[in-house]
Amino acid sequence: MGAMDLSVQVLNIPSKTTQEDLITFFSYCGSVDEIQLKRSNNGNQTQEALVTFRQPYARQTALLLNDATISGNRVRVLPVEILKTSPISNGSLVCIIILSIITTMSRKDSIFLCKITLFLNSLWMTIE
Repeated sequence: MGAMDLSVQVLNIPSKTTQEDLITFFSYCGSVDEIQLKRSNNGNQTQEALVTFRQPYARQTALLLNDATISGNRVRVLPVEILKTSPISNGSLVCIIILSIITTMSRKDSIFLCKITLFLNSLWMTIE
């Protein structure tokens, strides 16, 4: 189980909240392993944090604290989404580019280009 499987993202944390305050807040959920606290980029006077726990049940318990209040702010406690898709292959990337061009073409030309795209995609799949 990776660190992201044990982490939550916390948004809308008041700027005066310290790392120690967050440790205290989340300690009731279980053992806090690490907290990465940073200023939010949204222009507000808030912070966001990545809180990593030692146990899976601690993460699950922390998610129940969504909309809880810290120093007057209702915070968002959300799961950290792990990117589960595979990287785009070169063939798929070529197809995406060609398909974006198709939208600007006439119907007859776009049908022809679609056939070429499918052929190129199958060709790339055999090369990769």
